[in-house]
Amino acid sequence: MSNYKILIVDDEELNIELMTDTLEDDDYQIETASNGIEAIEKFKTFKPDMILLDVMMPVMNGYDACSAIRDLEDNTDNEVPIIFISAKASLEDKVLGYKVGGNEYITKPFDNSELLLKINLAFKQMEQVNTLKTSVNDANTLAFNLMSTSSKIGLIGQFLRKTLTSNSFDNLLEDFFELTRENNLGCTVKAVVNGETLVLSDDGIERPIDFEIVRNYTSSERIFYFGKKRALFNWGNITMLVRNVGDEADNIAIMLDGMVAGMQFMEMQSLLFTAIHSFQEQNSHFKVKATTVLENMETELRMTFCELGSSTNLTEEEEDNLTTIVEQNRTMLDEVFLNSSHLEENLTQALSTYQNRY
Repeated sequence: MSNYKILIVDDEELNIELMTDTLEDDDYQIETASNGIEAIEKFKTFKPDMILLDVMMPVMNGYDACSAIRDLEDNTDNEVPIIFISAKASLEDKVLGYKVGGNEYITKPFDNSELLLKINLAFKQMEQVNTLKTSVNDANTLAFNLMSTSSKIGLIGQFLRKTLTSNSFDNLLEDFFELTRENNLGCTVKAVVNGETLVLSDDGIERPIDFEIVRNYTSSERIFYFGKKRALFNWGNITMLVRNVGDEADNIAIMLDGMVAGMQFMEMQSLLFTAIHSFQEQNSHFKVKATTVLENMETELRMTFCELGSSTNLTEEEEDNLTTIVEQNRTMLDEVFLNSSHLEENLTQALSTYQNRY
């Protein structure tokens, strides 16, 4: 099925045999190592497409070996997927594995189907990344002349302007991800929107350990670094994991400030629109109810005059005065209705102008 090369690193021969037997039907090229030092040397000569790496080993443990391998990759475009397979199962252990550059973490004793699933998923993600890189390279070549005059600050400025024009969180997030992709940051974002927690990546690839980190890992630091390239940004309702921070931390902070401001702006917009629509609805109900009350009052007065007839003690002048009072109040109520209608028209026009402002 595959010509991929896999390096299995474990100090227990039985574990190596179990993993080798599990993978033998998939036509992988297998090489093995029994400690971290040997793994580094095999990495240089065997050039694997994936490493299955134990943590607790003599001579050099898996964490140090992973860190050393990532250092060797500093001048390469592609990182080899590294899956830790260890009996150490706490979140802290997984975070440490992620910090030194691991892509996935499986706890022992492992299930064969889980191992195969995560290996296949890792290779699929690697293929997707390569495909995306090809597409991005093609797009960058096509757009180079258009982008040549735009600085990073200019792009961030464009995004900040968009935060005041986005009418939905989906649009805002897409604008944000467009910026992170253009800067090759590699982001996974957790956002709390209307009480719902969303977790998404800017390239659409679901990386289980990235998602677990942003969902569960907490830090009191606003920016928490995992090794040299990766960092977790804690920004109010947004937590963002960046796989390729580089020297962009300050720019990322500005982008996140804009993102949070955009979310707050949309929340304020929603509250304002709700209040205006509520006023319009209540105002309409008020006008209908007031009109009905006044009409009923007039009808009852006229019926009362007719029923009383000559037995009433009211003089014709007094009856005229009562009628005048009713008519005066109707005139005043009509003026209130007219002013209310003008106010409602102005609010409607203001809403329409605001929603079509760009």
